[in-house]
Amino acid sequence: NLILSYAIFAIGAFFRPLGGIVFAHIGDTKGRKNTFVYTILFMALPTLFIAFIPSTVEIGALATILLIIFRILQG
Repeated sequence: NLILSYAIFAIGAFFRPLGGIVFAHIGDTKGRKNTFVYTILFMALPTLFIAFIPSTVEIGALATILLIIFRILQG
């Protein structure tokens, strides 16, 4: 279980360079101010949503899937 917990955090770290590439392109084409706002939102909102994920007792494996999705969005 501990290894799986670390894997969820690793998934978020794995997607960070991809997010950097995407948002660097958006920053170069549409402006850095808008890109800054979007990156803050894509970091803050998934963090908020992670706080309100029900436990696995309540929704089962969907809790893990939601956590992975939100970690990817954070990255």
